[in-house]
Amino acid sequence: MAQFECTFPSAYSFDDILQYFHAHLTKNHGEYTGGSDYASGRVRVAVRVYERYSVMGDNYLSLTVTLVNDGGDTFASAISALGFVWCFAQTCLRE
Repeated sequence: MAQFECTFPSAYSFDDILQYFHAHLTKNHGEYTGGSDYASGRVRVAVRVYERYSVMGDNYLSLTVTLVNDGGDTFASAISALGFVWCFAQTCLRE
């Protein structure tokens, strides 16, 4: 697992940051697999999940991106996770 966190100054809009991440992650062979948005007053939260298959590792890699904004700066968190190919996981579970 790897984790990246940063804060974007309020000069960058929440929507522009979200679009930036989406455009760059899907451009580099990532597939958008789902997401969720929440807003209450000035607070906005967006969660996006991307996935890609790794031929070298014969497994799936997942990246979850979360953005949070309260009307000022935008906090961004990206956490990656490694998955198993189902048949490999079944073999490991039997041993």
